Amino acid sequence: MITNPEFKISLPELQIVLNKFDDEINISYPPISDIHFLKAIPSENGYDLKINKKGLEFNTKLPNEIKKEIPDITDLRECLLASKCLIYPNLNKFEDKYINHYQEMNRKVFISPDSNILYHKYISNSNIKFDKIIIAATVQHEITTALNYKYNRKLIDDLKSSFDSYKYYFDELFNRKNKKSRKAAYLALSEFNTINKIITEQILPNNLTNINYEQYDNYIIRELKDYEIKSQTLILFLTSDNAITDICKAYNLEYFLFELPEISNIPNCSYQNFINLIFNLSTVFGFIKLNSVIIFGEFSKKINPFELKIKLLNVTIKDELEKDLIICKKLINTLHFDF
Repeated sequence: MITNPEFKISLPELQIVLNKFDDEINISYPPISDIHFLKAIPSENGYDLKINKKGLEFNTKLPNEIKKEIPDITDLRECLLASKCLIYPNLNKFEDKYINHYQEMNRKVFISPDSNILYHKYISNSNIKFDKIIIAATVQHEITTALNYKYNRKLIDDLKSSFDSYKYYFDELFNRKNKKSRKAAYLALSEFNTINKIITEQILPNNLTNINYEQYDNYIIRELKDYEIKSQTLILFLTSDNAITDICKAYNLEYFLFELPEISNIPNCSYQNFINLIFNLSTVFGFIKLNSVIIFGEFSKKINPFELKIKLLNVTIKDELEKDLIICKKLINTLHFDF
C-alpha cells in the first residue's frame, strides 16, 4: 500500500511547492467539494486570481456548530484582504485624507484600528507609521479571548460524520484551535504583535455576561475618547463596521469607515502576496487542497506558527520536491535568513 508522503515546511519553502505547478493552480476546500473556489493563473508579475464562489457552498441544513467551522465567503474575503490581494474600495480616499489633512495638523494624531481592521492586517500592509498606533484595551481583550477555543473529540467526530470526502483530515485538528481561534491567532494577533502600539486603560467590566455588541463597542470608543482627552491628542478610529460609527459620533471621536470590497476576480496578485494568501487560507481554513497537495495550516503537534504540513496526493513529485526542499533549507541556513 502506497501512503501519501508528508513534509513539514516553513513559509518561504511554500514557493518550492508552488513551483511544481507551472500552469494554473486550483485551490479548494476538499470536504465540501473538489470544485475550486480560487484559481491562480501565472502572469508576468505574479498571478491572476479567478474566484468561484460555488467552491465554498455547502449544505445549509448542517447544525450551526458545524456550519461555523466550515470556511465561507467572509473568511475568503478576510484572507484576501490580509494578504493585500484585495483592498478597500475607498482606500485612496482615506490615504489622501490622512496624508493631506490629518498629518498636517498641528495637533498630534494617532490611528486606532478596530478589531476588524486588525483581522484585515491593514496597518502592516500600509504606509502608516507604527509609532502612531493606539489600540483600545477592549479590542485587545476581544482578540485574546477568541484564542482559547479548541476542538474536542465530539466536535471532530461530528465534523467527520457531516462530510463524505477527506473527512479524516479533521483528525489533524483534534485539540487544536477552532476556526474562530485560528482567525484570531493567525490574522488579528499576528497583526497586533507586528505593530508598535500604545494600549489604552481598560474600563471593560470583569462580568461580561449581559453585555451586547453595542455596549461592547461603547467601551472601545469610551476608552479611546478618554485617552484622547488625557493625552491632548486626536485619535482617528479605523473600522469597517458601520454600526460602531454612530457611537463615534456620540462621543465626537474622529473615524473613517472602510468599505468592504466585493469578492471578484483579481487581475494581478504579486508572488509574495500570493504566498501570504496560501498561508492565510491554510491557517484560517485549517487545511486546503492545492492541485494535488493538501496544505495543513493547523495540525497535530504544530509548534512554530509559521510552519505548514503538506501531504502529497501525487507521489510522482515526491523525490523532486524532497530534493528541492533540502536545497532550500541549506540555503536558508547558510544565508542565515530569519523567517
